[in-house]
Amino acid sequence: MRRPSIKLILSTILLTAAPAAWAHPALFDGGLLANLMHLLTQPDHLLLLAGIGVAAAIFIAIRNRSSLRGGNHEDQ
Repeated sequence: MRRPSIKLILSTILLTAAPAAWAHPALFDGGLLANLMHLLTQPDHLLLLAGIGVAAAIFIAIRNRSSLRGGNHEDQ
């Protein structure tokens, strides 16, 4: 029998610990629209979304710049 990999063990631990990381679990009773409105109207959530967008834009710019220089040799 194969031993489970460390990635499988770590992902299982993280998935089972996710509900403990909810900042305000009582707010999740209102349905999808209420949760979406909460996400889009709270300043701390908006800052987090903006930060994720900036990080994604930087990552995409770096990736595109390296592929333009020939950093990706998949065609050869």
